[in-house]
Amino acid sequence: MRKIEREMVEAFTNGTPKKKGNDQIIVADDGQVEYRLHGNRIAHRTADKLTTWDAGFRSNTTKSRLNAILANYSLPRIVQKSYAWYWTDGGHVESWARTFDI
Repeated sequence: MRKIEREMVEAFTNGTPKKKGNDQIIVADDGQVEYRLHGNRIAHRTADKLTTWDAGFRSNTTKSRLNAILANYSLPRIVQKSYAWYWTDGGHVESWARTFDI
C-alpha cells in the first residue's frame, strides 16, 4: 500500500477530513464519509455500509485506492482481466459488486 493510501484510508476510516494531492476525504455533519479521487466519489461510508464506485475510470490508480480501502475492512479485492473488474478473496472470483455491510 502506498503512503498516500495509508494516510487517506486512515482518515476515511476515522472520519477525518483530509486533502492530499488528488485525494480528498469529505465528512458530512451526520458522520457519512466520502473518498474522492480527482473530484470523483469512489467510496462512501456510513456506520454500517461501504459503497464503492469506479466513477467511470477503471484506472490502476482508482483500483489501487479502492483496494486499499477494501483491505482495511478485510473485504475482497478488485482484480482486472480483459478490461473487466472482478472481486476476489483469493479463491472465489465474481463480478464486481459495489456495496458491502461493514
